[in-house]
Formats: sequence, C-alpha cells, structure tokens
Amino acid sequence: MNGIGKWFTNKADYFNSVKKLTKKNKELESLLKINSDTVGWLTVPNTNIDYPVVKTTDNDYYLDHNYEKKYDYNGWVFMHYYNSTHNLDKNTIIFAHNRFYSGIMFGTLNEVTKDTWYNNTKENLITFNTLYDNMQFEVFSIYKTSITADYLKTTFDSDLEWNNFIKMIRERSMFQSNVNVGTNDKIITLSTCLDNDTRLVVHAV
Repeated sequence: MNGIGKWFTNKADYFNSVKKLTKKNKELESLLKINSDTVGWLTVPNTNIDYPVVKTTDNDYYLDHNYEKKYDYNGWVFMHYYNSTHNLDKNTIIFAHNRFYSGIMFGTLNEVTKDTWYNNTKENLITFNTLYDNMQFEVFSIYKTSITADYLKTTFDSDLEWNNFIKMIRERSMFQSNVNVGTNDKIITLSTCLDNDTRLVVHAV
C-alpha cells in the first residue's frame, strides 16, 4: 500500500502510529540511564510485584542478574525475548523467579490464586506501562501446570489459532471468568516456577 504497509489503511494512520511509538513515557525513560534493557513497569495489586521490566536477547541472562546487571541469585523481572516492546504482540510474556520466602520478584504472585484476590474486581487489574503506553489488563485465567511451552506462544497465524489458544488457557483456569477476549485483543502472561516441575501462570487482557 504505497510502502505504508498492510496494517495501515492510510498515511494518517501510519504517521499517527509512528508518533505514538516515538512518544516515550518520561517516567520510564529516565530508568534507561540505569538499565538500557528497561521496557516497562509491572504492578500487580495486593502483591509485592511492582518492578521495572527488562528484556535482552535471551531468557537466561536475567535469571541470575539484577536490574543493575550484577550477578544475583534472585534475578529480575523480564520479558520474553521473542516479544516486541514497541507494539505489543498478541501475547506478551513476563517471567520472574518465585522467591516466596522473601516475597521478592514473583514471590507473592501466588496471592492471585486466592478467592479474596480474584473476586475483588479492583485487585484483578494488572498494570503494565511501557515506554510507549500505559495499560491495564484484567485477569481472566489463573492456573498451575506442569512444564510446557504451549502457553508461551507470542504470535498467531489466524483468528482460529488465537481462539483455540484462548480456549485452552481458559479451560485450565482455577477460576471461571466472564471477561471477554476477542480476536483483536492482546493479553499479558505472567509465569513463575512453583517448583522444578510446576509453573504458576496468570493471563490478563
């Protein structure tokens, strides 16, 4: 389409999109001076999860490095290296260790499995602010699963594939949710270890 690309119907849409992507969140932009890998800030209400999020070229580095890029057994909160940071993918995935004994990183994510957390509609909104946008996502699926990569898919080739994916992760949830997830929606996924063989996963839209 005249070099604009298939996702834009006219030049105005294209330039408005570019303008939005280049307008950075000033509060987060300042953190780039501390860690140039910073891509956002994640907050989960009534937990200790309130951290800047980083991303690098793999999913290994921040397993044992902190925000200052120093070796640290606790690691840091990081985005899947497959994910886009400018225009979020259909499924944006964020990982962190479950340091339950100290409550740091995703050590308090297990709070979301409690009825008192999930049934409080003011609590089940996850905030994820990026350098380019401020967003809230409503939780619609929470579950524990054995090690699998099937919920870590970031892009989808068709609406059918997307709908089947949403159906799969809904069916795993320990809570029933009436939150609608449409074909044009994007979700955020939080994932942490419960033990060597089990993962706690939270999806929000």
